[in-house]
Amino acid sequence: MPAVPAIVNKSATSWRVLSRNMNHFPLAARLCLLLCALCATPLSTQAQTTGYEIMQQVRAQSRIHSNQTFDIFMQIRDAKKRTRKRYFTSWNKYDDSQDRSLVRFYRPASLTGTSMLSKKEPDESSHQWIYLPAFRSVKKLSRSDRNKSFMGSDFSNADIGGRGLNEDTHRLVSQDNTYYRITSTPKSQEDPYGRLEYSILKSPLVVAKVDFYDRNGELLKTLTSRKIQAYEGMYVVVDSLMENPNTKSSTTLVVEKVDLTTVKPDNFYSPRGMKQ
Repeated sequence: MPAVPAIVNKSATSWRVLSRNMNHFPLAARLCLLLCALCATPLSTQAQTTGYEIMQQVRAQSRIHSNQTFDIFMQIRDAKKRTRKRYFTSWNKYDDSQDRSLVRFYRPASLTGTSMLSKKEPDESSHQWIYLPAFRSVKKLSRSDRNKSFMGSDFSNADIGGRGLNEDTHRLVSQDNTYYRITSTPKSQEDPYGRLEYSILKSPLVVAKVDFYDRNGELLKTLTSRKIQAYEGMYVVVDSLMENPNTKSSTTLVVEKVDLTTVKPDNFYSPRGMKQ
């Protein structure tokens, strides 16, 4: 059973307050990064009966704000406990036409300007591009590229782009007073994951842990939400840890700044916009 993550229910009302309140602890999420697909959500007031309904509400309520910007600290630790630190901003926009996210690194200097754009269409087909300032070139990632490591971390590029609700079938396996346990099985035979096992807090309705398995049933990695904070009606994972038991490596994501008001134009989320 996963440890219950720390939950902070104090809401902020402005970007400055959000930023100041977050400065005492370096993300998590969604991201999702996962950043998004694994984002925390507000308290559910309606009992859920199926795995799909629970996952649908997790997804919908994590998008209460259609424009979301996060400054994120990422620390990668290898088996020898050597660490690498990265800092990036993640802009996200959700509407009926597309899900869009743009990640741009601003530290260290060797990565400054490196960007990744992710788009998910209404049919949940995915597209990703990477921009490398040294070459001033934008490359569209192939399916195999999307399954590779995101900047040397324990997240894949596809993890950062997020999973679509209908990419998987969702089965409620069990529940207790604290958690729903859901097994999600990818529909595509080309998906690198064989299944994902979620532990979802009931109150608030937040993803607390995800175990990722390969197509042979072996555990690949585990994502744990360690701290969650409420912002203007939406819970955000602000500290998460991805651990790989095979490589003994891990990646920490910590949200350092939250902005739920800035709206970027559609052309910002484009291959050309990656170069700005």
